[in-house]
Amino acid sequence: MKKIFLVILIFMFGCQLNPVSDGGSSASSSFSSTSISSSMSDSSLPMVAAKAYYSMVLKSDNTLWAAGQNNYGQLGTGDKVDRNQFTLVLSNVKYVTCGNYHALAIKEDDTLWAAGWNYYGQFGIGTNFDSTNHFICVLSNVKYVAAGYYHTMVIKKDGTLWASGRDNEGQLGIGYGIDTNRFTYIDSNFKYVVCGNYHTLAIKEDNTIWITGWNNYGQLGVGSSISNITSFVKVNLGN
Repeated sequence: MKKIFLVILIFMFGCQLNPVSDGGSSASSSFSSTSISSSMSDSSLPMVAAKAYYSMVLKSDNTLWAAGQNNYGQLGTGDKVDRNQFTLVLSNVKYVTCGNYHALAIKEDDTLWAAGWNYYGQFGIGTNFDSTNHFICVLSNVKYVAAGYYHTMVIKKDGTLWASGRDNEGQLGIGYGIDTNRFTYIDSNFKYVVCGNYHTLAIKEDNTIWITGWNNYGQLGVGSSISNITSFVKVNLGN
């Protein structure tokens, strides 16, 4: 039985929106090891992701497994029943990330798949609906994806940054309060993006850091108590 350390891992159209057919712990330090028993134990685990009350595990054979709360179908199991054991939900996956109630996976063909809550249009498919309990294809040519509480950020293979979902605090970087249900172009030459609940940080190819969104606690690091920033600005890290 293999043991793993579970680590929380804190992009327009070109694909059809089709449904997919497809123990014990000890704490001697700041990390605890968790034993996985079941059919999952036959392979190493190259990636894990989690948010709120659910977890996603990507195995080395590129299969995606899910467990936890499933009230919005975020596990992608085809229902809204919670799971207390990891369940196979998708194949041919190379990356996974989690929003609070929506999960996002990039397949080996660079298509982006989403399951769960889409109330604010965080799937970026041009329509809002409550939720879907299975993974659907939402975008092609995707290099990287990140998810916040109710928003999704995508870097496409050409390095362009795109955003969709809720923008109540400017977290999309396209203007305060302007929610969008379709992926909207932000800028180019990006290589990495990560989301807080209501703020977004991205790194460009020149290694500059760009931020937008909620700043109530100074999390944007701009040296100001301004409550939010609604468009991406470059962070000055000094020397």
